[in-house]
Amino acid sequence: MTNAVSYLRVSGKGQVSGGGFDRQRETIESYAKKNKIKITDEYREEGVSGTKELENRTALASLLDRVESNGIKIVLVEKADRLARDLMISEVILSQFRDAGVSVVSADNGTDLT
Repeated sequence: MTNAVSYLRVSGKGQVSGGGFDRQRETIESYAKKNKIKITDEYREEGVSGTKELENRTALASLLDRVESNGIKIVLVEKADRLARDLMISEVILSQFRDAGVSVVSADNGTDLT
C-alpha cells in the first residue's frame, strides 16, 4: 500500500462549517481506497482563497515541509481548483512539489497535476 497525505481547502468562512470539507474528504478517500493508497495525514486550509500564494497558506506550507522530509511522494486533492484557482500560482506551487519529487493527484479524475 502506498502512503499519501491529503490537502483540503475552502475559501469562505461559511464553507468551514458547511459540507465543503466532507465532500472533499469523501472524494479523496474513495480514490485512495480504489487505488490502494493509505492517507496518513490531512492538511486543511479554512477560509483561504485559492488565489493566495504558498507563503500565505499555513497548512500547504506545512504539508510541503513534511513531504520533503518524510518520504511521502503523493498528495491527494479533491480537484485542481482546491490547490489553486490562479494558473500562475498553481504552476509555482506544483513546481515546488515536482522539485521535491512529489506528485499532486486530483482525486476526482486521477490526473497527476504535477
